[in-house]
Amino acid sequence: MSTINVFEPYRISESDLEVVSIGPCLVTRSGSCIGISGALKETYHYGYPELDREIWRTAAKHFFKYGASINLGDAQLLFHNQWSAGYYHWLIESMPRLLALRAHWGKLPLLLPARLPNEWFRGWLEEISEGNFQELKRGVTYSSGVFCQRNPRLITDFAPRDLRAISEYFYGYFDIAPMPQSGKKIYITRRAATHRRIFNEPEIISSLENVGFTVVELENMSFPDQVSLFSQASVVVSVHGAGLSNIVFMRPGMKVIELLQKPDPQLTYGTRRKTHLLNPCFKAIASSMGLEHLFVLGDFNPASTSSEVLKKYGSLHGDIRVKIDDITSLL
Repeated sequence: MSTINVFEPYRISESDLEVVSIGPCLVTRSGSCIGISGALKETYHYGYPELDREIWRTAAKHFFKYGASINLGDAQLLFHNQWSAGYYHWLIESMPRLLALRAHWGKLPLLLPARLPNEWFRGWLEEISEGNFQELKRGVTYSSGVFCQRNPRLITDFAPRDLRAISEYFYGYFDIAPMPQSGKKIYITRRAATHRRIFNEPEIISSLENVGFTVVELENMSFPDQVSLFSQASVVVSVHGAGLSNIVFMRPGMKVIELLQKPDPQLTYGTRRKTHLLNPCFKAIASSMGLEHLFVLGDFNPASTSSEVLKKYGSLHGDIRVKIDDITSLL
């Protein structure tokens, strides 16, 4: 299975996304900026034309729900986008943009998103800003100006230098020493989730534990513990999900085995609509970080997927059944 290319094309570029200064504008609760000419492409994935309209609709809805505020003081630091409440987008997209602004931490007010993926980050953001921050509680904020790193054009655009900055910063922050002999074998379970689970997970766990794997539930781990765990991992096996974002903390040369649902052109959506292509995000991160990425395709299991999940997410987020031999053959 792992030799078949079923992933949507992605772009890896070593060029840095520059930090830009934006003049007076409206900063939306979701992190996009609106100027006289419309939504400013430096602050969202402008390669998707439909997002321009979505930014306007969301800004209007939030204005009537949360009101507005005005900032006529110093320029502010902006680093999140409309999907940053999700752990993947927070870690892989927002953290590089925040680290690119490091020279301004504590000097200019940092704009804190209304929603964070993990409460640990709130204390950390307050610390690095030295108390100089402003929470985006209103629907829109008129700002005299903002500094930000340009948002990638597409979700499938990756800059290895920016991704490495994440691991290097948090290795230092948590005082994690280099571990060239890292050897932990990890299986990430999603049994506590409502969707995208492995139907035959008990037998998979039993088989993996027999060859030295440790089963972890990332929902029960703090962010510092997750960073430490992945920095020591030699092999990570997991179904596709936000927890795999932590492979950015693995050491070069280590292995990632991603479990995915077999693609069906009748079910794929977005830029992959009506194709056999799958989301390439973790394959691209692995490539950027010097990791070996392998994958196993499983069959959709409708019997264990609730009607609520199907209604909210569709069958692409349903449970899957995976053959044990397909996994063990890659170890």
